[in-house]
Amino acid sequence: MGRAGSLIDRFGITPGSVVAICGSGGKTTLLYRLAGEAAERGWKTLCSSTVTAQMVSPAPDRAVVVAEEISDLESHLRETFAGSGQMVLYGSEERQDKMLGVPVETLEGLHEAGLADLFVLECCGARRRPFKAPADNEPVIPPFATHVVVVVGMEAVGKAMDELSVHRPERVTALTGLAMGGIISPEVIAQVVSAPESYLGKGPPGARWFLYCTKASSPERKDAVDRMGELLGETPFQVVCAD
Repeated sequence: MGRAGSLIDRFGITPGSVVAICGSGGKTTLLYRLAGEAAERGWKTLCSSTVTAQMVSPAPDRAVVVAEEISDLESHLRETFAGSGQMVLYGSEERQDKMLGVPVETLEGLHEAGLADLFVLECCGARRRPFKAPADNEPVIPPFATHVVVVVGMEAVGKAMDELSVHRPERVTALTGLAMGGIISPEVIAQVVSAPESYLGKGPPGARWFLYCTKASSPERKDAVDRMGELLGETPFQVVCAD
């Protein structure tokens, strides 16, 4: 089955889990990797977003549904799942390539109805930057999430903080004191991630927390991941490095 080293195993995901993905530097890639691994196990996965998201195209085993267009959503999704192992659910169309997220209450009802084995949800945007600090009103993490995964792109480490390397740099400054042009270090990332006003104060009690580090193939970046693991040792975060 190719499950050795799978992210589903490393995150401790089981049928019934609800995974909320936040941060920057690979959220969508992670979402579809988890859905793919779930498909290998025969699980049905509902992929969705609580915030504005980029539209994706249907695939042979991936249906795309817009909730606004459906009168009886639950029945329609059950019928769709009968022929597809993965489903991407959007709330409504904002413009041709941008979709609005699904209300948390709707997702909760679908989860309580046992619609899918796994729910994987994107819960904030980052404008394709490798690192971000969330605004006060994000991420939008459902209260029924079992796992919260904060993604960070390790290519940000060692770069000067500017609008290209960081989404919401003013928030990084507020949380860490790092000025524009200052160097992004593992310490800065750990400070932002562990601040209660960033993520931990916005997630449900009892959820499992992970920091997922992408693009960490070089020895220097792996050392930075190890350093963040040390810095986050007293927090709920477990650090997982991408393959």
